[in-house]
Amino acid sequence: ESLQIVPPGPHSGLDPDADAKRARYLAWRDEIYRYRVQRQHELRSNPKLIPLEKHYCANDFGYWLSVYGTIFEPRDDRNALGGGNLPYIPFAKQIDMANFFFWVLTQRGPDGDGVVSKSRDVGASWMICAIALHGWLFKNPWNVLLVSRKEELVDSKNHRPLFAKTDRLYWGLPEWMRPA
Repeated sequence: ESLQIVPPGPHSGLDPDADAKRARYLAWRDEIYRYRVQRQHELRSNPKLIPLEKHYCANDFGYWLSVYGTIFEPRDDRNALGGGNLPYIPFAKQIDMANFFFWVLTQRGPDGDGVVSKSRDVGASWMICAIALHGWLFKNPWNVLLVSRKEELVDSKNHRPLFAKTDRLYWGLPEWMRPA
């Protein structure tokens, strides 16, 4: 239960509580890492728990993402784990963005559209791909359209395109979670 709420980050570089907020997030992130390993071990040891786990994942995007999400970080100096395939442990603002998109999906008329203005390196592309994949796995009906400012950022043979990110998220899931 203590892991359900992502600790908020600093509001800006001038936030007087920035160090304390970072410390709370890093402690939470470390607990999520431990929980991921523990939960995945429990499911390998007791496959009868898998239907319940699928239920949790279907009904809680943040849980699914934190416990089963995987991203690719091409830069090895971005965090303590280095680069490569990393657990997708979201920041509070990323979950806020996901909740905004899930809210938009329930709206009709003009409120049924949403736009996010963001800077680079905040994980918005990864989050959109995770939302698309989660819906594809757990929602029916589900329809998603991914667009980008450049065609090669939608589908090409490197790690940056949206489809490559979605593929990486998909193949990082345990086999029991992927549809036959």
